[in-house]
Parts: sequence; structure tokens; C-alpha cells
Amino acid sequence: MELSKDCAEKANDLSGLLLMYSSYGDRESMTKLVTQARKVGKFNVAFVASYILGDVHQCVDMLLDIGRVPEAGKHFF
Repeated sequence: MELSKDCAEKANDLSGLLLMYSSYGDRESMTKLVTQARKVGKFNVAFVASYILGDVHQCVDMLLDIGRVPEAGKHFF
């Protein structure tokens, strides 16, 4: 599994990393993944990672940043 993780990291396979980190329960790597995904505009991966981590405030911030105000208000307030 370590080889798979290394390959996904080198290939910037953020979806694959999300799957692996969430399966392992690797909160530290998930937190880094959120930052990395936001930086490259993969908000779907960043949002799911934040949601899995239970970081509701970051989820709302992301929805607001990408103009999804109705969803931010509907689901989190």
C-alpha cells in the first residue's frame, strides 16, 4: 500500500489519495490534502476531505469561495 500511496502522490492523484487517507484514517495527511486540493482548484476533493475531517467551517468557507452560497446556507446554518 505504501507503493500505491507514493505513486498517487507523485502523479497528483488527489482522488486516489482521498480514498487512501480516508481508508487509513490518516487525519494529518487528509489535512495536507485539503490544502493541496484547494491550491490546484480541486474543490470537490478538498470539500469531501474537510467534511470527513469534520471541519464544517472550512466546508462553508469553500462553498462561499466558489460562489455556492445557497448550499452553504442550506446545509450548514
